[in-house]
Amino acid sequence: MNPRWPRWAAVLVLCAASTAHGAFYYLREGQVARLGPEISYRIEDPANPSTFERVSREAEGWISQKDKPFAGTKTPVSLWMRFDVPADIKATKLLMNVPLFEHEQFFIVRDGVLVDRQAAGTSMGWSERAVHMSMTVSTAGGFVPVDVPAGAKVTVYGHMSTENRVATADFLGARLWDAQRAFDGERRDRILQGVFYGVMLFLVVYNLGLFLVVREPSFLYYVIMELGFAATWGTLMGLTWEYFSPNHPEWEFRYVWIGGTIGGFGGWQFMRHYLDMRRSFPRMDRLLAIVAWSNVVALPLIFLPISEDTLQAVLFAAVPFATVAVVAAIVLAIRKRHTSVLNLLAAMLCIALGSSIFIFAANGWIPMSDWTIHAGQIGSALAGIILSIGLGYRLQGERTRLARLKRFLSPKVSELIAAGQLDDPLATHRREVTIVFVDLRGFTAFSETAAPEDVLGVLREYHGEIGRLVGKYDGTIEHFAGDGVMIIFNDPAPLPDPALSAVAFAVELRDSVARLAESWRRLGHSLACGLGIAQGFATIGTIGFPGRQDYGVIGAVNNLAARLCGQAAAGQVLVSQRVYGRVEDKVVAESVGELNLKGIHAPVPAFSIIEIRP
Repeated sequence: MNPRWPRWAAVLVLCAASTAHGAFYYLREGQVARLGPEISYRIEDPANPSTFERVSREAEGWISQKDKPFAGTKTPVSLWMRFDVPADIKATKLLMNVPLFEHEQFFIVRDGVLVDRQAAGTSMGWSERAVHMSMTVSTAGGFVPVDVPAGAKVTVYGHMSTENRVATADFLGARLWDAQRAFDGERRDRILQGVFYGVMLFLVVYNLGLFLVVREPSFLYYVIMELGFAATWGTLMGLTWEYFSPNHPEWEFRYVWIGGTIGGFGGWQFMRHYLDMRRSFPRMDRLLAIVAWSNVVALPLIFLPISEDTLQAVLFAAVPFATVAVVAAIVLAIRKRHTSVLNLLAAMLCIALGSSIFIFAANGWIPMSDWTIHAGQIGSALAGIILSIGLGYRLQGERTRLARLKRFLSPKVSELIAAGQLDDPLATHRREVTIVFVDLRGFTAFSETAAPEDVLGVLREYHGEIGRLVGKYDGTIEHFAGDGVMIIFNDPAPLPDPALSAVAFAVELRDSVARLAESWRRLGHSLACGLGIAQGFATIGTIGFPGRQDYGVIGAVNNLAARLCGQAAAGQVLVSQRVYGRVEDKVVAESVGELNLKGIHAPVPAFSIIEIRP
């Protein structure tokens, strides 16, 4: 796998901000007036609603925002507003929007004559809007056209009402835009969003394809994470409701919530698998699993009768806890020197830095520019590219690790370990195991007199049969030493009855070698196998030195199994007392008495296995 392609995608994303002019709405590109104190308003009595004809004639009852700004309310409110279009505006084709109110009715008066009526509001569907201006959030309220011929006096009256279902109307302000410049800004914004979502789509399709090929969960959760966050950014840029629910702009927060919870679930799950939490940090893995699935539990809350203010409070309250969990996971991975942690840390910094710059710019805390407004999307795209590169290297590492495991384990066990369903056998641990030693009787004399090609031919057939039966009975090969082989049962894959599996393996291997010995005998070679089996606790892990390490087992059980193998006659399977006690009712066996074995002080009761009971 070649991970170099994302570098070109990174260049594409970075260059996009210079080719597209930026988010015109946030940058106020084409905005010619931002009115607040210039507006007068009057609160309407719901029991006595007014009409345009009435309020336009009344000079009394209007409140100037210079004297008393509209403070907003969380309860339903209805009001009238009016202002004069500033005479110093040179553009004759304007767009106007008043944010936050759900229902807006505008009356355009030119030189004392009503010339136009327009409707807008945060709850107005896309098809009903007078101006189809996208790339803005629905809370902008929509745009209406205002024509201002040279020398004309234009006054705008507005009938505004809201129940604060979408957003709280906490201020009263109008924005006037040069129509041509605003539409030019919108078109340039679409170019940038096309580049951003093109890169995101490529990352999603590429990693989804890898998941379908290698079935590595990290790739799937990466895709889920990217789709969720892409939906969130699409909502912030006004795309989701335009394309997915054009007649329901009030659903905008639903998309933020759904995208955030899906992206959060994918992100937490991705971190668990990307950092091998289950294998390396089991306690942290359980915590992150709870956090991940809490996102799934939280997803349907948006469809319940819960106010958006409450859900936003829950969302913001969860941020510190999520931050602590992320930092703790990364610190643990750094302390363990996990190979993927620096890659993840770089991606998290891109997201955090980009999102922070975007938030600061959107709130006016730092200067707005193409870079600051799009910093969040650029950070997300760069993070996606960095993590995709990391997944490529991680896949290469897993393949190398799987190749190492397959030297010792059956293919089935190796795949389970690679999928994270079994603990890493190369990590030091202690476990009760059953060990089988086997070697060929007469092999030393045979190897001294036979041609090297004949010796290798015999070993290939012999080892091939051992390999077949190891896979059949889920054993693990600890090492080969010529004709001597050591096999472990119950590690790394736990077995329901490791003693029986070991004995069944030994009996079938004995019979298979006996059949092979018939063909060897025709070539003049007299060979047979002897086997010893013991059960007990051992310490298991890697032994060796950097650059050359092997899977090893340390414990008295090794020595006992090896000594029993040494005492076994040709075609005999000797087992210890503990092994026999576990399989006594499933085998036909006979006692061989107590054996005095080298390196073991006390005599050892041993039993010879004749066959497995049907």
